[in-house]
Amino acid sequence: NAKCVWCPNPDLTNLGAMGMALYRKIIDDYGTRGGVVTFGTFGEPLMDKHIKERIEYLKKYPKIHKIEVLTNGFFLNKKIVPVLLENGVGVDISLDELDKETFENVKKMNFDIVRNNIVNFLKANENAKQSVPINIRIKTMKTLEETTEQELFKIIAAHECSVILNSIDDNIISNWAGKLDKEAFMQKYRLTNRIKTRFTHKRFNQMNKAPCAQLWKWMVVYWDGSSVLCCADMFSQTVVGNLKSNSISEIWNGPVMKDFRKEMVNRGR
Repeated sequence: NAKCVWCPNPDLTNLGAMGMALYRKIIDDYGTRGGVVTFGTFGEPLMDKHIKERIEYLKKYPKIHKIEVLTNGFFLNKKIVPVLLENGVGVDISLDELDKETFENVKKMNFDIVRNNIVNFLKANENAKQSVPINIRIKTMKTLEETTEQELFKIIAAHECSVILNSIDDNIISNWAGKLDKEAFMQKYRLTNRIKTRFTHKRFNQMNKAPCAQLWKWMVVYWDGSSVLCCADMFSQTVVGNLKSNSISEIWNGPVMKDFRKEMVNRGR
């Protein structure tokens, strides 16, 4: 529902929502193992008409010790908030710009709806019987000093949540597996490589053939059951299996994943 200027999401063509039969198959396979389930990938999970049913189904499996959603906040409304709070779902919000003009220019969404949803959610969480972890991500074209002086930042900072705040530079922006021209983006929005000596994984791994630990940590699954190599593989360039026909173990411990891990260990990216 958003069209962020630093994301090739508007160009996606393979769109859909996972059917509940496939979802149950995957969760039944995964649930007894225990771990984390994150709703996000390359869509807005709170748009999903089955999101309540999906969350409640996870509660069948006590070994799934953490459930979280990644959201832009637009659908974080009074209909879904009770579902999240009652089921202990952590919420990771990609907010980014904090003033109306810049926000609507770079995200193409209604700022007032997102702002009000977030503020109301923070209040509801503090009043809940059991609060949930909230993380708010802010990447901004403004300086950190400007951002911390903005009204919405001060409101957020007054509530129980964690905040990740970064000014946009080439450390922060992903190239989405080669689908975003970072240099063109930086030039278009007149952004500079502000801190050339500071490295995050996004820049470091593009300049050094360092192993990416995600291959040992996460399985990324699309709505159609396909599992892709990387959480940045928005266009399914590297599919490693499909949970319609494969089990989790067959993919995770299969020859394709083993070969990729071996390449990573040997710096063969």
